[in-house]
Amino acid sequence: MPTYGFLALSVNKDKLYWKLIKSLYSHYTPDQIRSHNFHVIGQGYSEEDQDFLRAEAPDINFIFTDRIEGSISKIRRELMNQFDILSMYDYLILIDDDFNFGQYALEQYDHHISELDNHPEVGLVSCHRRMKTELRVQTSSIEIPYPQDLSVISMRTGLIVRRGAITPDEMFNDDILYHEEFYLALRVYLKGYEVGKAWVDVYHQSRQGGLGNSLQKKYHIFTSNEACSAKKVAIEQGYFEVADGEIYYGAQNVGHMSQLAHDTHNKNKEELGL
Repeated sequence: MPTYGFLALSVNKDKLYWKLIKSLYSHYTPDQIRSHNFHVIGQGYSEEDQDFLRAEAPDINFIFTDRIEGSISKIRRELMNQFDILSMYDYLILIDDDFNFGQYALEQYDHHISELDNHPEVGLVSCHRRMKTELRVQTSSIEIPYPQDLSVISMRTGLIVRRGAITPDEMFNDDILYHEEFYLALRVYLKGYEVGKAWVDVYHQSRQGGLGNSLQKKYHIFTSNEACSAKKVAIEQGYFEVADGEIYYGAQNVGHMSQLAHDTHNKNKEELGL
């Protein structure tokens, strides 16, 4: 079985404790949690909060550090480089600290990681959650390639990254303020790897109170193209196209990856021998 671990960045003790930690300990034994290699990098936590978390979740690997200023892209890049967790495993699953893990999630992640060993052409998998309970508990094969344009990818229920497919410096552009997950998927695709879609029993509180929701309001994402978003950078680089006058995030499925993006992918895929 290939090795894999999870990585969450956190600045909010309550969110981390009541979402991620409580859900894990509600459904899994300490041995199961420990064997799945959860890492949490907490920024700006008090000593009291650090002691509390270590006592409540002794099976999670905590790293505490000072708060980093800048875009989420910059923060993720710097912390992933500093602590180099990607190099520890064959695959690293990027998650958020407000993930709620269902009772079948770890079993489903196990399945997907095992699948990936038979699909060396896949560099990234975007995980999603089915809405219907009876479907949510099923374990399904990874859909390869991703069935939609990569620009719809976001932090749903985790992004599985293959070690060696991409580095943190390649994954993140410090200028991007919103939707860095699309940029990550795009860079993996441009290097010649495929992107897949998987289904996992995890709930992510992103629609109402999550970081994405607050960034949408802060940068007027739905009404303006002024903010430096992943789509804006991809357009400037020639890898994404939208119709004249369209708001990049004004509606679902605005724009599409360009022919240059597909040509670059195919060229590098051939060079990788995938």
